[in-house]
Amino acid sequence: MKITLIVIGVVYSVSALIGLTGLIGALAKKLGAIRTYLFVLYIMLAVQIAVAALTIINYYRLRGTSGSNCMVTSGSSTINVCEEYAKVSPASIIVTAIAPVLIQAYACYIVSAYKNRLIKQQMDHSSTSMKLSVNPTYTSVPVTEQGRPPSYSTTAYPYASGPNAFGDKGYNHNGSDHV
Repeated sequence: MKITLIVIGVVYSVSALIGLTGLIGALAKKLGAIRTYLFVLYIMLAVQIAVAALTIINYYRLRGTSGSNCMVTSGSSTINVCEEYAKVSPASIIVTAIAPVLIQAYACYIVSAYKNRLIKQQMDHSSTSMKLSVNPTYTSVPVTEQGRPPSYSTTAYPYASGPNAFGDKGYNHNGSDHV
């Protein structure tokens, strides 16, 4: 039982450290870091499955037994682990052993989906940049009245004639009528 608790503690400590590196990789959107994190998550899932199985097996193996295997000495007190196991319900042992496995499996699923999303984004980005650089496509604009240049009338521009021009000497442009 003591070995099982130590293994569980180590597994969760390592999981916390790996989770931190996975968070950093996810924030930086580094595909290599996400793949490494996912690989380690799968390994940790396998370890958690083994620990859960060991916990359940130890529970049923030690639950109804007695003897020297059940006695654990801690300091000056001795505890009968088999009697303590008998006080715990089987459902609580199974739930506490299987719940972390299910949570770890769900984490693997989420990270795997995120990895696939990053791969798809990179493929879309690279295919878009390849299309633009290799074979650019141009869209033709249909010819409409707005697309044609303005037609010029045959009449003269009204302000080009002498009396209407700004430089005409017959009219004082400073606002007075004096020439």
